[in-house]
Amino acid sequence: MTQNSINNTLAAGSTIGGSVVIKDVTVQTFISSGTYTPTSGMVYCIVEIVGAGGGAGNSSHDANRYGGSAGGGGGGYCRKTFDAATIGSSQTVTIGLGGAGNDGGVGGAGSAGGNSTFGSLLTGGGGGGGGGAANSGGWNGSTGGTGGTASSGDINIPGSPGGVGFGNASGTWGVAGFGGASYFGFGGVGLTYTGSLQSGNNGSNYGSGGGGAEASNGTGNGVGGDGADGVCIVTEFIGA
Repeated sequence: MTQNSINNTLAAGSTIGGSVVIKDVTVQTFISSGTYTPTSGMVYCIVEIVGAGGGAGNSSHDANRYGGSAGGGGGGYCRKTFDAATIGSSQTVTIGLGGAGNDGGVGGAGSAGGNSTFGSLLTGGGGGGGGGAANSGGWNGSTGGTGGTASSGDINIPGSPGGVGFGNASGTWGVAGFGGASYFGFGGVGLTYTGSLQSGNNGSNYGSGGGGAEASNGTGNGVGGDGADGVCIVTEFIGA
């Protein structure tokens, strides 16, 4: 059966292949790791999974130097339809944890987000950590975290890379990168120079990356935003 034919049976009372009547549609959502046990009578299910977002880097600048760290990458998203025989009695669900924004100072990079997995059937890759911005003369920049990978699904959407951070030594500007988006939404909002220390914004949607931090003129160390955890959503089609 094709993906489209399953999608057309969302309403209770639909018939698959002229023989199986779908009497109900249920959803199981995992925001932490656990075990998926099919509801009795499950005929088919659609599984969606996304890896965790990466954390942003740390921004550390001394007097008369300005700049921002880079955002973490978004997690990769997969979606696939499985029949009951493929699922079996259960599947282990692992939800990736969001990468931590760097808080160690001296321009360190953020941590990568964890992979989310649905047994051995699907993996949504976690986003990479954003680069840090350390004390330096002249123009300086930091590289955004890579987007998480996505494969093995009927639909595969890689995560968005985190935004770059940059600044200069003349005391005029500095910008911190935004967190990379996942399928479920944007990451932590980027920051612009305000003349004061600013920590990064956390990723707020499942699988989104943390936003970069901004430091200027000897204000100290700006802590990068944390990436958001992943999620797994199982939509079940229950037969009569």
